[in-house]
This record gives sequence, C-alpha cells and structure tokens, in this order.
Amino acid sequence: MSIIKEAASRDAQLARSKTIAGLVGPAGMALAITEIINLEIFRTNVVPLTYLNGTLLLIAGLAIVRVHNRWTPHWPVLVTLSGWGLVLGGLWRMFDPQSQQAPENLATYAGLALGFTFMSFMTYKAYGQEIWMKLSRRDRHSAAEISR
Repeated sequence: MSIIKEAASRDAQLARSKTIAGLVGPAGMALAITEIINLEIFRTNVVPLTYLNGTLLLIAGLAIVRVHNRWTPHWPVLVTLSGWGLVLGGLWRMFDPQSQQAPENLATYAGLALGFTFMSFMTYKAYGQEIWMKLSRRDRHSAAEISR
C-alpha cells in the first residue's frame, strides 16, 4: 500500500473515531450527570424496563463495535472500549434484570465520575481540538490586526 493510501486510510479511521466520539461522548456525559442527580430512582427496580434498557445498551454497543473495533495505543481505543462496555452492561442487565443496578455507594459515584471523565475526554477529542484551533486562529488574527 502506498504512503498516500495509508495516510488516507488513517485519516478516514480518525474521522470515524471523531464522529462516534462526538455522539457517545456528550451522551455519556449527560447520562453520568443525570444518573448522579437521580441515583435514588435505582432503589426501585422495574424488571421489564431494566431488561429493555439492557437490550438498547446491547444494540448501541454492537453498533459501535461493528464500525469501530480498533485496538490502538491512542485515544480512539476509548471509543472501542465504550462500545464493549455498552455490550457488557447491556448483557448484564438482560441476564440479571432483577438485581439492583446502581447501589448508592462510593463505588457507584466513582464509576460514574470515571465514566464522565472518559466521556469528557472523548468529547474534547471530537470537538475541542477544532474549536481550540479556530479560537487560536482568531486570536492570532486579532493580534496581527492590533500590531498593525
């Protein structure tokens, strides 16, 4: 494969990673925050809803893994890990829907905080660098105009 084709392939893969991270990151951040705020709703467990939730998580995870199963030492692996996490979480909720899903303890809060951190990083990788570059470019132009 030529160097140009390899670079185009890497660019396409990175674009796919950014697209998925741009969806999963903000959604995961919203889920983590709202689950922390509403943790008490998990005290009561409606088994059919837990099963349905597991089914939806499984489908979402499989969709991510089907198009993005990249095991690299770089940030896109977080997209792959989020897909596999959704698959495993969905299966757990489907196989054991009657168990308490999120007990109110330190481990739950720590897990949600860790998830929020990963989702924030993925959101930054999807959107933040472009916004930062635009802002930096604007600042450079403003500084150039001021110095004239």
